[in-house]
Amino acid sequence: MFSTMLLLSLTIGQVIIPPPATSVMSVDSWILWTPPKLNEDGSALTDLKGYLFSVAPDDVDLSTPGSFAIQTMTVEGAELPACPGDTCRFPGARLFEDLTSGDYRIWIQAYDLAGNLSGMTPSPPFPIDMTIPGAPPSVRVEVRVIVEVRIVSP
Repeated sequence: MFSTMLLLSLTIGQVIIPPPATSVMSVDSWILWTPPKLNEDGSALTDLKGYLFSVAPDDVDLSTPGSFAIQTMTVEGAELPACPGDTCRFPGARLFEDLTSGDYRIWIQAYDLAGNLSGMTPSPPFPIDMTIPGAPPSVRVEVRVIVEVRIVSP
């Protein structure tokens, strides 16, 4: 009795998957600030209603009359964050939604129930890089079928 084993390897095709036509990007960002405790006249701040956040290119001074922000956002009411340890923290993704790559500053103002706005406090400049990396040009999948043939002789 003898036995012979024959193994065949056969490539039956390639699948080329093109990269997606669009890319999706998400921004995870937080804005942190120290909340005011006093009014400009030195009295206790007891009627804080919210904050106004503005974004401008690093070279734009929003405290200068006639300058304009690219994007603004107000935070008040139920959105006001708790500020443990004298640091407020708020998700800032919606403030950056329509920005292009560049260097920016966030300017923050507090406002009270009467609508009085505080002076503006700028953040240090920070870069935003919205450049999306190129996708791999293709993905190749090889499918191999292995056929095992056993010939058994009596």
